[in-house]
Amino acid sequence: MFVRWKRKRRKDAYHGKQQHVEGLRYTVPVYEPETLITAVLVESYRNDAGQPRQRTVKYLASIRERMLQPDEQAGILHRGRFWVAVTAALDGLALDTAARHRVTATIARTVPHPDRDHLQAAQHQHEQEMARLTAMIRAL
Repeated sequence: MFVRWKRKRRKDAYHGKQQHVEGLRYTVPVYEPETLITAVLVESYRNDAGQPRQRTVKYLASIRERMLQPDEQAGILHRGRFWVAVTAALDGLALDTAARHRVTATIARTVPHPDRDHLQAAQHQHEQEMARLTAMIRAL
């Protein structure tokens, strides 16, 4: 078994871009094409005619390519969620330790594990931002 990476360009995708105007911070939707990267576990086999083929064993996880930037705060959270999904998908398979280590090492070359301290700081900052937004909404 090995990991195959699929790339899909999404034309209709958008993301929020932070704008700062007179001390206020708000998010403006920015529409631009994005690439979604998907990790799939596949195995090779030969069909009845003896030709090599690949069979999908398990979908592991997906992440937007722009979230792979090491400095982006949102990227840290997305990479953390990506690895939670990968771990859950691999837990559902009966892989031996060596095969699992090989698969996770292959994935980590493309989507690195976020540093635990950075991940906790990003989660804390996200929770504070959500609490601030919730308070603003309740105040309306």
